[in-house]
Amino acid sequence: MVSCGLPEPRINWSVVIGGEIVCRLDLAYPLLKIGAEYDGDWHAETVEHDEERRKLLRNEGWEVLVVRKEDLRHPHAIVSRLRQVRNERMLRNSARW
Repeated sequence: MVSCGLPEPRINWSVVIGGEIVCRLDLAYPLLKIGAEYDGDWHAETVEHDEERRKLLRNEGWEVLVVRKEDLRHPHAIVSRLRQVRNERMLRNSARW
C-alpha cells in the first residue's frame, strides 16, 4: 500500500466501542474509519463471528475491506478499492488521512 503511494496504515488497530475493545483490525486508517482485514484459510470456521463483528463496525461508521488469499494475486486491485473508499470518505467527511 505504501509503495503505491498510500499513507502507512495503523497495524492491529483496536476499535473501542462503549469503552470496550470490540476488535483489532489488521490495518486501519482510523480518522476515516477504514479498515482492512486478511481472511486466511482458518477464517472459514469463523465466518458468522466475523460477519457479526463487521456488522457492528459498519454500524459505528467503519468500512472494512476484506482481503482473501486469492486477492493477493492482484495487489493493485486491493489498493484501487482502498483508494475508492478513501476518496468517498474524504469527500463526505472533508477529512484527511
